[in-house]
Amino acid sequence: MNLDLVHGNCDFRVSRHRAALRNAAYNDGFRVEEADGANAGEVLSAMSGSVFFPAPLAIFVANPTKDTESVLEVARQSNDDLRVICIQNNTIPKSSKLLKGLKGARVFHYQNPTKPWELAPHGVEFGLSLAKEMGFTISKSLMGSLVARVGAELPTLYWEIKKAAILAGLESATAIEARHIKQTMASISEVSPDALIAPLETLSPKRFLSAAMRVQEHAGKDPTMWASAVLSKRVLLWLAVATAVEKSVPLEDVAARLGKNLWYMKNQVLKPATRWGSSGCVALLSALAASEVSVRSGAASPFNQLVCQVVTAMLERRGHR
Repeated sequence: MNLDLVHGNCDFRVSRHRAALRNAAYNDGFRVEEADGANAGEVLSAMSGSVFFPAPLAIFVANPTKDTESVLEVARQSNDDLRVICIQNNTIPKSSKLLKGLKGARVFHYQNPTKPWELAPHGVEFGLSLAKEMGFTISKSLMGSLVARVGAELPTLYWEIKKAAILAGLESATAIEARHIKQTMASISEVSPDALIAPLETLSPKRFLSAAMRVQEHAGKDPTMWASAVLSKRVLLWLAVATAVEKSVPLEDVAARLGKNLWYMKNQVLKPATRWGSSGCVALLSALAASEVSVRSGAASPFNQLVCQVVTAMLERRGHR
């Protein structure tokens, strides 16, 4: 059998793997046909067309679970001159008839993390495999530092590793080192609203103002609504925890009620939540809501209003501590 099955809900990795398999098929001299299992008869039609062409055939089947019988029939006929590649943009259950019928296939499963604390390890694993794919090595600690700096978004990590690999290649190096990262890294983490969270956690007006200036400077358009959405989500979580702590509700119960990991709540949420307290969180949410209203009412500088009101809330909270 000459089969590949790529599935999972991580569209970025599934798409990259599909593109790599497509390029490999062309490089190996295969003629490529596309079929969609969601369209009745397309899978079998793609194979029948090979009768009129002498070149080896590679059939890329999207949504193979939609036409399992046809896919399995074509798969049974795969050989050195017939390559079948199944692409499913969600996870196929282990009990599915398709997976059971493709036992001899090369199976690749790419799944997005479902928990916040899984994001960083997932990004590190992706970076390590990507560097290896590009012919380089990178230490796990360096990859972890990169994820901490720019976040765990796979497209962002791909671009950062790609640039560092190019620089390392120009130096005839076999390993991506910290100096390569530093010389090529874009300040992505410093110009998105996520950069506002850390100084907000520590009640640092100076750091918040610096981060806000970077966000505003590099934003392609007014960042008020984006920033408000990012911050509101975090502050609402702090409010829930702060209120629970003030009412002596066990953190374990709060984590279970919110569907959050207890370690994450204790180590990532509890400190900023108690620093702000429920009243401070309410003040923050009011400031963010007011900035959104200013956007809708056509105010001249809504982001400046957001920054000023958040800093005011910080200063008031610091005065209460």
